[in-house]
Amino acid sequence: EDTQGAGTAPANRLRRWMAEALALALVPIRMPTWRARLRQRRALERLDERLLRDVGIDRLTARREAEKPFWMR
Repeated sequence: EDTQGAGTAPANRLRRWMAEALALALVPIRMPTWRARLRQRRALERLDERLLRDVGIDRLTARREAEKPFWMR
């Protein structure tokens, strides 16, 4: 009879539930950061070549950054 790990399934479910609850609880705290990131990426997308050179990035890099979801760094 193998009883090793008998309580791991409920413990794993509890850990997963706690992680999801924490992620949801942090949404209001992260919202301003997400909004700012989205605004900055949209602005980056509108920069012309001269301004992109001024900030030291090329069009492809700017496009890749602008296409990232707002929740990704």
